[in-house]
Amino acid sequence: MLRFAVALVAVSVAACGRESPPPPPADRPATAPAAAVNAPGRFATPDALLKALYAEGSRPSGADNDRWFAQDVATALRADEGGDEVGAVSFDYRIDGQDGAVSDLRFEPYADGAGEAVVRARFKNEDRPVTIDWTLCLRGPDDWRIKDAKGPDWSLRGLLRLPPSDVC
Repeated sequence: MLRFAVALVAVSVAACGRESPPPPPADRPATAPAAAVNAPGRFATPDALLKALYAEGSRPSGADNDRWFAQDVATALRADEGGDEVGAVSFDYRIDGQDGAVSDLRFEPYADGAGEAVVRARFKNEDRPVTIDWTLCLRGPDDWRIKDAKGPDWSLRGLLRLPPSDVC
């Protein structure tokens, strides 16, 4: 009987020593809904992609192009950056210039179809009004990518000598 009482006390003490994890703070759910969380580099809407692109400190380069662009554009941009010569895309296509300060940035969707969207970005670069039309494609669920960008006298696909493509 004494052994049973000692064993019962030992089990009770061991159980009390185990701590369960604390509950999540009341102001935050334990897990976020699946729809609210995107994998890194995936954008649920064309606007979300463009807002993130303009928030970057500089234009994407190297393997980072894969995060933003359709596959053929990303591959061509990486090739254009390589080598000792200045590439065909020798400016920051996001701002239509070498450098500058973007202000009054706004996005105006003006064409939307099955798996493709065109969004017009309007802003000032050093007080110069700029308009860039971004063509985006849907690679998969919540995975928008840039297929082309068009400024007043250039297009990204044209500078990279890429033909039109239906592949994202």
